[in-house]
Amino acid sequence: MGKSSDYKTKYRWLFFFTVICLLFTCRVHADENNPILIISSYNPDTRNTTQNISEFMEEYKKQGGNSPVVIENMNCKSLPEAPLWKERMRKLLNKYQGESSPNLIVILGQEGWASYLSQDDSIIQNIPILCGMVSRNAVLLPDSNINVAEWTPESVNVEDLKNKERNLAGFVYNYDIKANIELIRKLYPSTKHLALVTDNSYGGISLQALVRKEIGKIDGIDFIPLDGRKNDIYNIIEEIKQLPPQSIILLGTWRVDVNDGYYVGNATYTMMLANPKVPAFSLTSIGLGHWAIGGCIPQYRSIGKDLARQAVHLLKEHPDELDTETIPNVYTFDAKKLKERSISTKELPPHSVFINTEVGLFVQYKFEILLLVSIVLLLFLIMVLYFYLRTSKLKNKLLILIDKQKEDEIELRKAKDKAEESDRLKSAFLANMSHEIRTPLNAIVGFSNLLTIAENEEERDEYINIISSNNELLLQLINDILDVAKIEAGTLEFIDSEIDINALLSDIEQSSRLKAPEGVQVSFVEKLPYCIIMSDKNRLAQVMTNFINNAIKFTKEGSIRFGYEHKDDKLLFYVKDTGCGIEPEKKDLVFNRFVKLNSFAQGTGLGLAICQMIVKKLGGEIGVESELGTGSTFWFTLPDTVIHGINIQSIKTTVHEEAVINNTNPKKATLLIAEDNESNYILIRAILKEYDLLHARNGNEAVRLYREHHPDLILMDLKMPDMDGYEATAEIRKEDSDIPIIAVTAFAFAEDEQRVRQSGFNGYAAKPIKPAELKKIIVQYLSSTIHVSGEIVK
Repeated sequence: MGKSSDYKTKYRWLFFFTVICLLFTCRVHADENNPILIISSYNPDTRNTTQNISEFMEEYKKQGGNSPVVIENMNCKSLPEAPLWKERMRKLLNKYQGESSPNLIVILGQEGWASYLSQDDSIIQNIPILCGMVSRNAVLLPDSNINVAEWTPESVNVEDLKNKERNLAGFVYNYDIKANIELIRKLYPSTKHLALVTDNSYGGISLQALVRKEIGKIDGIDFIPLDGRKNDIYNIIEEIKQLPPQSIILLGTWRVDVNDGYYVGNATYTMMLANPKVPAFSLTSIGLGHWAIGGCIPQYRSIGKDLARQAVHLLKEHPDELDTETIPNVYTFDAKKLKERSISTKELPPHSVFINTEVGLFVQYKFEILLLVSIVLLLFLIMVLYFYLRTSKLKNKLLILIDKQKEDEIELRKAKDKAEESDRLKSAFLANMSHEIRTPLNAIVGFSNLLTIAENEEERDEYINIISSNNELLLQLINDILDVAKIEAGTLEFIDSEIDINALLSDIEQSSRLKAPEGVQVSFVEKLPYCIIMSDKNRLAQVMTNFINNAIKFTKEGSIRFGYEHKDDKLLFYVKDTGCGIEPEKKDLVFNRFVKLNSFAQGTGLGLAICQMIVKKLGGEIGVESELGTGSTFWFTLPDTVIHGINIQSIKTTVHEEAVINNTNPKKATLLIAEDNESNYILIRAILKEYDLLHARNGNEAVRLYREHHPDLILMDLKMPDMDGYEATAEIRKEDSDIPIIAVTAFAFAEDEQRVRQSGFNGYAAKPIKPAELKKIIVQYLSSTIHVSGEIVK
């Protein structure tokens, strides 16, 4: 029995302990889920309210608080509706009853605080109430709709309202009326009247009630209320003007007047001007800085974080430690007003704070002075560093002066040698050009004279062939000189087009075989089955032709083999001959300008230099491999711009069709020839004898003949008397934008050709005129105006 009784006792205690733990757990869980209720007197969006609420929530979470926060707004707008605030608070508190009961209530603002304190009984018991942005003294709100302008409530101390049912805590301001009156009587002992400025707000009436209460305890001072509940600002100004002698103004609040008009800070400036002789003090910092001499005022600050820490302390650690903390006051004075009123700082309470103090020059412009000193020091350091570096630099210059002079002498000697070499090369070039030009010119002049006395047709044909051959040579020399000039000026043009490499090199092969001497075989030996690239056809042909012509000069027997292959990501072109070859020490000089390895060979020494420039412009490389007595291989590369999938047959067809067009002979087309030189006209007439020709000897005549005959094409010389070719073309283009006009001129530079193309001309033919090229140009432009039948159409 004894053991059985012990077991029952143990089980009972275990069951009791388990129930207690469950109840405690449920309570903790409930506490964590119940909210913290924040009741704001005003709209939470106002600046001070928003700041305090934000700081409270941030600090509460930082301190480990878990309860949700709920915010309610009483929306207290004006004092006349004060009797309604009490009922609003009752409804708010009734809203949070039962399971939604808050863990803690925070009331911000004096209106909400007074509404809570004015409740007849405690609606919410045993819940801590924290207050903020409130005064230690308050007035209880009336129950009925009384006339607030005549309402004279009594001031009550919050500490007197604390009891077991009201768990009050938080942070309050203490407006110390007694300290301010003592300060006033100390500075102005003869004071008999105290005029208090308050507005039409709860703060104003609570301050007035507090001052009435405190001033009743003091003998010898008459209280004059400047009450915003009964007056607007203009009435207050009149009352200030009429204040009796020995009066002091005590500033309380001024934000709203009897008309519910809101005022900003400049309202107190207007009041100050009403009676500037009357000294003014401040209870709440209003007017401080421009009107009030000073006062004992609270140290206003944000209390959101303090409320959060107190809330956590009450809820988690010490729920019974409820207390209201008073924010301390400080004596604050305007130094300028003290000076105006001749008040010595010795008469003021110790530890006073001063604003608008006159500071010394250094204190007032401390930053600017420090900045100026820093700049001066920095400039001084920079100057010291500059002179140090300058001295070091001069020292180093003196040490290396001799070496520098020697280097300059070497450079000058090199420059002199280079200039002399350049002069030598140019002199050699001019001498060579003189020889090269005179040689074909001598043949042309000589055989032209012989042609007039030739006795038979065979001799005539031979002389004509010699004259034609030397004419081509002379023209080639001139073209080389022009290319060099274009290279120097950077105006050599490159025009990309689709090129059938196999067709191009085959044509070059055919023309080169005619130039090769007997015993030398010219062969196009290596090619791809199909290769069409985008490049400049004329420049590519110029390089290959120069390579082959160069090989022909130096190959007396054997072969000249050329072709191309695909190597890596490039196309490699080459010309290989069995000629005399090049000495190893001269191999690197062949691409220099004015260089001729054999002074007895025809040429200017410019061909390979021009080839090198063209290849580089096309994005490739150039070089030579040679062995003396065996032969040479000149090569160059181009970027791989092969066009894949192009229809080769269509290109060949186009070429065939072009040949057909070239063979087309538009019967009796009328051409207008504008040429002032009679010899040049006779030459053109001989070349174009199958056409009807009109001859104009100047620009004016060309315009006139065009208007009279409307020719099918115009050959226009650019340099003519009266009106040049540019002006004549401009006049014709005003009337006809379609007629082909071909410029014919001895000007041969790139800028001349560019001007021609920009001046309304369709094409360009340079003198000396080549018959085949001139005919090709004319047929090309006439073909666009001819039907298949060959008839001319406009």
